[in-house]
Amino acid sequence: MTLYLVESLESASAIAPDENTSYAIILTNYARPWNLPRQVEICRKIKAPSRIFLIDNSDTPDGSNLPPFARQDITLLRTGRNMGNGRRFALAAALPHRLIMCIDDDIFPKPAQIDALFERAAREPERVHGVWGEDFSPRSRLGFKTHLCRQNREVDILNRLYVLTQPVARRAIQLAALCGYPDWSAIGPIDDIFVSYAGPRKPACHDVGPLEDCPSSDQEGIASWRSRGFFERRKEIVARLRTLDRAPGVAPAALYRAR
Repeated sequence: MTLYLVESLESASAIAPDENTSYAIILTNYARPWNLPRQVEICRKIKAPSRIFLIDNSDTPDGSNLPPFARQDITLLRTGRNMGNGRRFALAAALPHRLIMCIDDDIFPKPAQIDALFERAAREPERVHGVWGEDFSPRSRLGFKTHLCRQNREVDILNRLYVLTQPVARRAIQLAALCGYPDWSAIGPIDDIFVSYAGPRKPACHDVGPLEDCPSSDQEGIASWRSRGFFERRKEIVARLRTLDRAPGVAPAALYRAR
């Protein structure tokens, strides 16, 4: 792989895949930059032909805050400010690769697990695929049944790791705009909901073996899902999505999978 300094999504879309890089993996320098070296090394060891993209959310113009590894053998997109995780799906919408994997900064999948997910997603690319999810559960305390993993089943929403296609990413951005979020880059930790709802079928959660968490994956002050109002906001978004089929001018078949 070769280093590309990508300053905009438009220039990222010009990087066409070839026969050796038909898949893309997107990592984000977000809340846990100390995890990036290990995540990059994991991604370098997979068998699937892929290109690694790193979104640098730091405010240093030259990327000098990144470890030396991050200035070699990757495609680097600099935002100039912390725009959260949402930017990765905006990048996915600009990439022409066959499949695109986005990995949160709090999980360490094994190379073989990444390869297994790419293989399963290639057989059913219309779905979003992952390893961790949640179901909408309005009668529960949080409103969601969370931490669904080590299961082969459909879920309402995937978390933490996603394999999707460019059309799904583009539909997710359209859904967000319909729900009042035209600026996808600043959408915050509800991006996974729109991505999960953007496919014509429910997302698929796969059991690919034990998953290694970052020690801070549930740490208050770092983990976004531990922040105040996190699940309340998610319930509001799901409720809004469920009304889109009745909104004037919206074509549910094209944008929304009613459930």
